[in-house]
Amino acid sequence: MNVRHDLFVLFVFVGLSLGSMALSSPPVSAVCTAEPPAAYAGATIAVHVTPVGFPPLRRLTYTYNSTDGEVAADGSSTGIINTTGLEPGNYNVSSLVSDDREPKRRLVASCQAAFTIKEPVKHPPAMHVHAEPQEVTPGTPVNVTADGFSRDNGPLTFSCASNRGALTGSGSRFVLNTSGLDGGAIKIDCTVQDDRSLSGFASTSVNITPPPPPPPPAARRYGEPISFLIDKRHPTRLDNVAKAILDRFADTLAAYSDATAVIVGYDDAAEHASPAHPKTKPVDRAARRAVNAKAYLVDEKGIDPRRIELRTAADESQQVNLWLVPAGATMDKGGTVLVDESRVKPARHNAVH
Repeated sequence: MNVRHDLFVLFVFVGLSLGSMALSSPPVSAVCTAEPPAAYAGATIAVHVTPVGFPPLRRLTYTYNSTDGEVAADGSSTGIINTTGLEPGNYNVSSLVSDDREPKRRLVASCQAAFTIKEPVKHPPAMHVHAEPQEVTPGTPVNVTADGFSRDNGPLTFSCASNRGALTGSGSRFVLNTSGLDGGAIKIDCTVQDDRSLSGFASTSVNITPPPPPPPPAARRYGEPISFLIDKRHPTRLDNVAKAILDRFADTLAAYSDATAVIVGYDDAAEHASPAHPKTKPVDRAARRAVNAKAYLVDEKGIDPRRIELRTAADESQQVNLWLVPAGATMDKGGTVLVDESRVKPARHNAVH
């Protein structure tokens, strides 16, 4: 056995093994952390890299790459991700760490971290609606204005509807047509919507005030008074002129079937005075004139006697006044006296003296 040969072989084997161990690279790694791990687009996210296993005193270089968004770095262990314009979602950023040795002996490690761009908070639009004027009579138009505001500066679309009346318009301006509406409140509901289908609501009301009812029709004197001055011998008899006036008055009563008539007879002071002879029976010529006029309307013109009221009044005249009283109208009858028709009879053929 050659001892010297065996020792040489053993020496060579041990030497080669130690040299191989000296040339092998130590295990290295890196850990990437995103801070914060989630943020809104436009916020700053830092990437921190922690190297593991690199020999001390080695100068390390860091490079970065992201699936989206640029990473600003100066070769240090921290990079800054530009998240401006990133859509909501999940992203990754990676880093490569290497030392300053020559390429064949360079130690290299890599790592990656995930970060999230959060969905931005969505603010629904707000709105206010105003009607002007807020109290109108039927037929008066109402201007409706819808004002909206979006905190997210999105485009806005308006729509309005009313529970009564016709509401027309576009954009944020509308007009309510109140023609033909009854009194009471009208509710107007408006909606504003942005481009994300988020909505806001507001409402207002308009009050319809019915116009005051027209004043009741007033009683009016018809035509000229019927005079009894011509026929001195028959001062209460109807002449042809009087009958012509009554003919026209009858036509008016026929046309206004719901109207009534008031006939007021007058006498002058001499007729109204007491008779000179105590045995002479006084004659109420004012009442007889009224009674004769009614008798002509009833007997000759067919007017319902229930529609005619007879009254008298003292005056400096010998006449009859005709009054037309429409339905619902009132007549001031002050200074007149109701005729008792049971005591005053119409003359035959209206020929009372």
